[in-house]
Amino acid sequence: MSVDNKGNDALPPLPNQKLEEMAAREESRFNSLLLKDKSLLSDSIAKGITFRFFQDKMQSQLFAIIARHYDNYDALLTRQTFESVVASHPNIKDEDGARLRSAFDATFAEEATKDDYEALRDGINGRYVQRQAYAALQKHFDPILRATSGQIKLVESMIADMSNIKGLEASTFNKAVSLSDVLRDHVLPEIAERREHPEKFWGLMSGFDCLDRVYHGFVKGRYMVILAMENGGKTTFMFNMARNMVMQENNIVYVTIEAPATETSMRFLTIHAAVNYNRIMAGGKDNETGLPDFIYEELKKSGEDLITGAGTKFHWIQVLQNTPAKQILGMIERKMSFTDIDAVFLDYLDVVGKDVRYPNRPDLDLAAVSEAFQSWGREHNILIVTAQQLKTEKGKQLYDKKEDASEMRVGVSDTSGSKKIAGAADYMLSLLIDLEAKNRLYVWATKARQGKSAMRWVLSLDMDSGRLEDIPGESGYEALAERVKKRHKHRKKNGDPIAMSLPVGTSAEDPSKPVIRDEIAPPSADKPLDDDGFAGPGGTSGVF
Repeated sequence: MSVDNKGNDALPPLPNQKLEEMAAREESRFNSLLLKDKSLLSDSIAKGITFRFFQDKMQSQLFAIIARHYDNYDALLTRQTFESVVASHPNIKDEDGARLRSAFDATFAEEATKDDYEALRDGINGRYVQRQAYAALQKHFDPILRATSGQIKLVESMIADMSNIKGLEASTFNKAVSLSDVLRDHVLPEIAERREHPEKFWGLMSGFDCLDRVYHGFVKGRYMVILAMENGGKTTFMFNMARNMVMQENNIVYVTIEAPATETSMRFLTIHAAVNYNRIMAGGKDNETGLPDFIYEELKKSGEDLITGAGTKFHWIQVLQNTPAKQILGMIERKMSFTDIDAVFLDYLDVVGKDVRYPNRPDLDLAAVSEAFQSWGREHNILIVTAQQLKTEKGKQLYDKKEDASEMRVGVSDTSGSKKIAGAADYMLSLLIDLEAKNRLYVWATKARQGKSAMRWVLSLDMDSGRLEDIPGESGYEALAERVKKRHKHRKKNGDPIAMSLPVGTSAEDPSKPVIRDEIAPPSADKPLDDDGFAGPGGTSGVF
């Protein structure tokens, strides 16, 4: 059974029956306090207790339900509400529900006082740290015991694993490590594993095949910035990407600023159903503008689809403009007490409140907000996706050149506000809605640390519903091919001896005709893109 998360850490139980029984009893008493005292529940979540800290699986599930209810309603979980949650939860089967009800009743009946709280909390934290240490010892004990050489390296590896142990108010991101240790213990084994099983290392898929073929998903812990002009498709793109990710069983938090969850959920539903949002606003049963039977049935069907497939994995956080970044991150961490989080979408950086202010330097204020979210995502290994404004003049240039992606670039200098945001981002995608056709959204890879910043894609945009989809045959490689042809033609015209020698890029039958060769084929494990966006070992920038 899994309530809202992807399962516990699979830490081994302590090898002592009495310790297991003591842990279950103390965890039950701890949860009993959280069912009765709101201040203690708030403190436990603020201190960083999550469902992963519990050794007893039933108490872990119970804590997740308690914490989720508190996050949603800022209230204690009553027996009646608990019954409703268990009965309506799509992931709780009948037999699991019966065991949970029994656990709730037994837990509520436990005798514990407020004076016991800190000792019980510290005990749960201590056992969580203890189980992590025990897992590390299990992994390293036998190799160290039997080693006849390389003992120092084995011990150093165990120490490194020990340093990654998590507990309350502990960060495992900040550390000092040697290059040789990282290469030997992590990088080279990872490369070998990537070679045999590349799919294990793919990131979170955007749901857009044209992007996913190039990026192989977006890596957790990274920072993505979406650029566009005002009303240029930023929220639409992020809604679609979030929808696609959650339908792939990822846990998503979406921070929406000044838009109530009912409104954003309605937009989310119309995207999923591919139904005109204005039909809902108009209401009625008119075939042309309202909600006739076939539209209404589609909305109901799509609503049930989202409830079943995404309801417990997608979480809105609605805040007012100028809500400080620290407060927003605190609200996200509350959700981490009862569920895993894979990606966080933040509506718009510019309207987040500033925890730190620099007099007369709004660009630095904005950069500080961005750094707070980026650092937090890095520490917690969560993908952060947010949006920033694109300069109006650059947007106009993009529109004028949208059909000729080989001649257009979007750089860090083209963003409005702080350039530090763009400089620190791992991924940047620039968007442009085709104002003439109004059914296409152009996407430029403005920045990517894997050398993919020469790419451009086109997505199909349903302006009525906001639904984005791939266009068959639009992979983005066509734009690269055109750029290769133009570069080769230009160099050949100017007598470039390399271009004249016909090694690649032209046809021996017709030397004047450029052709597409493997060097600009879609990237693969043995033909990655180089810094200019070309595929092939080492790229082809020295050839064309």
